[in-house]
Amino acid sequence: MADSIEQTFEFDCDVSAGKASDWVGTVVPRLQHVKGSVELLEPRDHERWWPVASVFLFQGAQQVGLQLFRDRQQQDKLQVAALRPESEGGRSVLTSVPWKGLPIVFELSVKESGDVELTVAGKATLLGVKDMDARKLALSCSTAQFKFKDVVVRSERTQQGVAADRRENAAPAER
Repeated sequence: MADSIEQTFEFDCDVSAGKASDWVGTVVPRLQHVKGSVELLEPRDHERWWPVASVFLFQGAQQVGLQLFRDRQQQDKLQVAALRPESEGGRSVLTSVPWKGLPIVFELSVKESGDVELTVAGKATLLGVKDMDARKLALSCSTAQFKFKDVVVRSERTQQGVAADRRENAAPAER
């Protein structure tokens, strides 16, 4: 038997053209699920940088997740991309969606196999990792203002972790 721990985050990522910002949080072991939404509020123009928002899970140096970016050719749309390990193809665009006034809902779920499934903009894909035990979550953006809302992170606590918490919170022994 295992209990779940849920934490909810929001991040208003607002940076000038050519700049980036991120929020990185440590995840309780045995991450199960991350869901939330991200909305492009104000893109900015830069000769080298595109407006980009990212949601990444990290296990050591390995990262998987999603990226949303505004293409210079289709400025009214965001490209929605899955980020896999390089050995599994790296970044691949799944679809494009209009961005004005429309939050994009996403989910990252760790399957029993340890692979991570990304669901975003009505598309689902596996990210090609095995035995993923993510320890960090990163929300980031560049060259725009993006709003990450209601990002819920659910992790599983093992029975040993629950027992340890109960021992720590137990009343002191009587003398």
